[in-house]
Amino acid sequence: MKGRLEELFGEVQFKVGDKMSYLGMNITIGDQGTTADMTFYVGQLLEEEQVEEYGSPETKSMFIVKPLKALSEDERKWFHSKTAKLLYLAKCARPDILTAVIFLCTRVQKATEEDRGKLKRVLGYLKHRQDRTFTLQAHGKQQYRYGVRRCGICYP
Repeated sequence: MKGRLEELFGEVQFKVGDKMSYLGMNITIGDQGTTADMTFYVGQLLEEEQVEEYGSPETKSMFIVKPLKALSEDERKWFHSKTAKLLYLAKCARPDILTAVIFLCTRVQKATEEDRGKLKRVLGYLKHRQDRTFTLQAHGKQQYRYGVRRCGICYP
């Protein structure tokens, strides 16, 4: 396989082992499954952010949209950038924030001050739970289990 890739793309770097780093993820393959750890990425995402810690990224009011003052263009770009980074994080290693992030994605073009507060709530949730990792396990030929470590919830 390495020879074929080098034939197609020229020089290719390979790393074979139980631990590797790829696009902000530290991936570890072990007896307990494959773990994607993005705690460093979360730390960078929260850097310079002044957010309160929250217990949950979602509330009933999370999905209610009220016509409030729109964000300035610079604030909207910040909102868009943070939401895109959160979407990457949620899809790779943090499914516990995915529902809230998907909602925020619907608001990036018309973000309001209320939406900024909702984004800060998700960031506050991450600040409180930065050390969570994502583990994928196989049980038998047809069963797979995955979930976020240290939260007590398993996502089937």
